[in-house]
Amino acid sequence: MRKYNLFVFLISVIHPFLNAQHYETTVNYTVEDGLPSNTIYAIEQDSLGYIWLGTDKGLSRFDGTEFINYTESDGLTDSEILKFYKDPENRIWYYTLNGKIGFIKNGKIHNQFRGSAIDIGSRVQSIFFFQGDLFTLSNSINTTANIDVSNTHPTVRAFIGDEQNLYLLSFYSIYYLDSTSSTFKEIPISNKTSGSSLKTEYEYATYVNKFILSYRTRRFLTSKTQSLLYTFNTTNNRLDSISFNNGNILNIKKATDSTAYYFTTQGVFSFNPKSAAFININSYDYATDYLIDDYGNRWTTTYQNGLFLDLANKEIKQIYKSTGFKSSFEIDSIKYLVSKDDLIYTYSDSVLSHPILRQNQIELIHPTSFKDPLYIGRYGYYYKKDHLNAYLSAYTIHSDTLSYYRANKIVQCKITRNGLDEIRTLPTLKKGIIKKFISMSSNDFLAYDDREILQFNYANSSVNSTVVDSRINHLSIDEKQRIWIGTNGNGVFYVKDEKDTVHFNSALGLGNDFIKSISHQTDIAWVLHNNGIDLIEVNKPIEQAITHVKPIPGNIYHISSSKNGILATTSKGIFEVTNDYPLNIKKTPQVNLDWIKTDKTKFITSKENLDFIPSTQQIQIKFSSPYWQHGQSIVYRYKLAETTERSQWIQTSKNLITSDNLKHGKYTLEIQARANNTNWSESFLLHFEMRPYWYEQAWLKWLFAFLSSLLLITIFGRIRSSIHYRKRLKSEKLFADLSARKAQFKSHFVFNSINSVRNYLLNNDQKTSDDYLVAYSKLMRKMLDVSNKVLIPLNEELELIEYYMSLEQMRLRHQFEYQIEISKDIRTADLKCPAMITQVFVENAIWHGIMPLNDTGFINIFIALQQQDHYVIRITDDGVGFDKTDIKQKDQTSWGTSIVKDKIKLIKETYDVDLKIEIDSNKGVGTEVSITLPISFS
Repeated sequence: MRKYNLFVFLISVIHPFLNAQHYETTVNYTVEDGLPSNTIYAIEQDSLGYIWLGTDKGLSRFDGTEFINYTESDGLTDSEILKFYKDPENRIWYYTLNGKIGFIKNGKIHNQFRGSAIDIGSRVQSIFFFQGDLFTLSNSINTTANIDVSNTHPTVRAFIGDEQNLYLLSFYSIYYLDSTSSTFKEIPISNKTSGSSLKTEYEYATYVNKFILSYRTRRFLTSKTQSLLYTFNTTNNRLDSISFNNGNILNIKKATDSTAYYFTTQGVFSFNPKSAAFININSYDYATDYLIDDYGNRWTTTYQNGLFLDLANKEIKQIYKSTGFKSSFEIDSIKYLVSKDDLIYTYSDSVLSHPILRQNQIELIHPTSFKDPLYIGRYGYYYKKDHLNAYLSAYTIHSDTLSYYRANKIVQCKITRNGLDEIRTLPTLKKGIIKKFISMSSNDFLAYDDREILQFNYANSSVNSTVVDSRINHLSIDEKQRIWIGTNGNGVFYVKDEKDTVHFNSALGLGNDFIKSISHQTDIAWVLHNNGIDLIEVNKPIEQAITHVKPIPGNIYHISSSKNGILATTSKGIFEVTNDYPLNIKKTPQVNLDWIKTDKTKFITSKENLDFIPSTQQIQIKFSSPYWQHGQSIVYRYKLAETTERSQWIQTSKNLITSDNLKHGKYTLEIQARANNTNWSESFLLHFEMRPYWYEQAWLKWLFAFLSSLLLITIFGRIRSSIHYRKRLKSEKLFADLSARKAQFKSHFVFNSINSVRNYLLNNDQKTSDDYLVAYSKLMRKMLDVSNKVLIPLNEELELIEYYMSLEQMRLRHQFEYQIEISKDIRTADLKCPAMITQVFVENAIWHGIMPLNDTGFINIFIALQQQDHYVIRITDDGVGFDKTDIKQKDQTSWGTSIVKDKIKLIKETYDVDLKIEIDSNKGVGTEVSITLPISFS
C-alpha cells in the first residue's frame, strides 16, 4: 500500500510539468566527428543542400554523413573564416582576416569574381551585393559600381540594405545611396546623442523591415561588460538603443523579413525591431550563428563548443513525462496508461486520473461497443463485472467476440452490455502451447508457436501449418485482413493473400530485423524493433516503403494505435507520433562530384568531359549527396563502361569509386543516389577518355594493319605465283610428254593407214583408196587442230572420234558397226572435255574387243547428264571382253591408257576438278568404259 501511495504522490508532483509538447533531439558535432575546429563563426546552406561552416581553421562542408575540410592548401584564400553573406544569386561569400575574398557556389569554392581575384588588403568588415555590383569594406571602400564615396566618413564599417535600398554605416553616421546622383548622402538622425557610436570596428550590422540594426559591447573599469542594441528606423530617422542583459552580443544577422538573430554568450535570440521583442531560441553558450535548413532542422554554431543540431520533430509530441509507465492505449480520445506496477490510469485534457484498476500483466486495453474497455493480458481479463485471474497463453478479439486459449481449449465469449457471455468451448486441433493467435472469423484462427504458423478451421476441423525460418515475435491482422508477421531476426512478412507475400528486412532499409511489435492503421504499419520505430507504407513500391521515425527519447517499451497516429511508451514518458509524420520526405538526394584523383594528383572540376594521360594507372572519384532526413541513409549505384558498351548497376554505400588500369578508350560513369524511402535520383554523368600511348593510336594501328595486310598480300602473291609457276612447269613438262606420245601415236597410226592404202592400190581398188585418203586427210586435219589443246568442245571431240571410227571401219572392211547417241538435255557445243580422251578407248574396243571376234561387232557411244554438275561419256562394245582381274594389267601395258591418265592428272592439277574413268568388262559379253566429266572447268 505504501508503494502504491508513493507512486501516486510522484505522479501528482510531476503532473504540472507534463503538458503535451514537441521535443527536439540534439546532436553535438565536434572535432571528434571530423570538424577542423570547435570554434565555428558562421553557417550557411548552399543551393545543393550542403551545410558550410566557417571556422578558425578554414571552411568545412557537411553532407549529413561526413565533414570535408578546406584550408589554404585546397585553394582557400585564408584559414580563418569569420562570417558568411549569401547574395541574391545564392553565392555564399566568406569574410576573411587577410582581406582575400571568395565565395561558394554549386558546392565548390571560387576565388575569382568576374575573372579577377578580390583582395581588399585587411580584415573584411562587410560584403554586400546590390543591383549586380559587389560592395566590400575593410579599412576602405571597394566596389565594382561607379559610385562616389568621397563625402562619407573614413570610419565606414558596414554596407547593409535590401534590393531597393543601400545604406552605409560608420561609427557615427548613416548614409544612403542616392540613385539619381550615384553618391552616398548622410541621413540626419533626429535624436542622436552626441559622441555615441553605432558600432565598433569588429561588430556587424543588418537591415530588417526598414530598420538598421547594430550593436556595441561596452567594457567598464570593473571588467563588467554590457551590450547595447541600436535600432535605426529609416522611415522617421529615429535612433534608439536597448540594453541587452542576456550576455554579450557576438554577432547579428537577418532572420526573416521582420526579425533578426542576435548571437550571444548565453544563446540565440530572435528580435523584432517593430515590437522591440526578444524571443530566446536556444541557450547554447557563446553562440555565433544559427540556421534553419531545408528540412526544418536547427543548427547553432558556437565559440569553442562545436556545432549543435536540433532535429525537427514537429510530428512527435510528448504526451506525458514520466519514467513509471510501460504501455499506453487510446480509446475515444482518452489515454489509458499502464504503470510498471500494473496500475491503470486515464489521461485526458492534460489531467491524470487516480488509478482506476490494477490488473496483472495487462497487455491490451480494447474498445468495446459499450463504453467500458476490455482489459486483458497473460494473467486474465477484466470487463465490467467479469474478472478472470488465470494464465492465458493467447487471446484475440474479433468483432464483439473474445477468444482466449487456456488449458488446450479455445473459449469464446460474447462481449455484451453487462459483461462477457461464454458462447462455446472449442478443443484445440493440435497439441502444444500456442503463444498467440488471431481470429480471421468465428471459425477460422491463425496461431503460432515459435517457428510455425497454424491455421485452425473449425468449420471443417482442418489444420494447416507453415514453417517460418525465424522465431515469430508478432502475429496480427489489419483492417483489410492482411496478415503481419514480425520475426526474431528476419524482419517483417506482410501477407496480402495466398499468392502475394512481401518481405521487409534490413537489406531493404528496415532499421532492424528483430521485431518487437507492429501497430496498424489504414495502409500503414508502425514497426517497433530493437533500434526504434519504422513506418511502412504498403501501397508504395517495396524499395520506397520504409521510413525511419526520428529518435524518441528513452527506451521504447510499447507502441499502440491512437486517433492521430501511435502512442509510444518509453523510459522517458508517453509520446505520440502523429499521422502527419512526413511519410517519405520526397526530396530525392542529388549526386554531386567532390573531387577526382589520378594516381597522386587530386583536383576539383566542374567539367563533364575529361581526358587522362596514358600513364594514368588509378582514378578515384569522390562524390556526395547532402540529405538531412534523420535515419535515411544514402546508398549509391553506378555504372562504368566504355561508351559503346552496356554494363550492370553496382550498388554501394560508399561514395568513392576507384578504378585501376583502365584500358584506353572513351568511358561514361553514371551515378545515382537514393535514401531508403525515395526513388533513385537523376543520373550524374561523367565522360572521360583514357588517352592511348603513341603506339596505341588508332591511326597507327590502321597504318600497321594496312602495311601488314600489304605485306601479307605481297607474300601470299609471291607464294601463289611460285605455286602457279611450279604447276605451270609441271604442266608444261607433262604437256610436252603428252605431245611426244601423241607424235608416237600419230606415227603408228600413219604407218597403219599408209599400209592400208598400199593394199588397196595393189588390189587395183582405186575408188576405195581415194575414199580412204579423203577420210584420212580429214582426220589428220582435225588431229592437228586439237594437238596443242588440253580441252576442246565436246562436239569437236565427237566429230574427231567419228572420223576415226569411219576410217577404221573402212580399213577393217566393215568388221564393226558404230553409233553415237546424245541425250536431249545435252548441248555438246557448251560442254568441254579433254582432247581425244575417247579415241584411246574406242581404239581398244576395236583392236582388243571386236577384231578377235569371228563376227561383226558393235560400238556405242552415249552422252548424258549425271547429277547437276557432271556428264558422262559411255563407250560400249560387244567384243570378247576380259576378266576384271586383268584390268589393272591391261591399264599398265596399254600405251594409250597411260596417255589418258597423264592427261587427266594434268587437267586435275590445272583446273582443280574431279574426273573419273570406270571400266567394266565381262568375258564373252563386252566392255563398257564410263568417263565422268564436270560440266564446267572454270
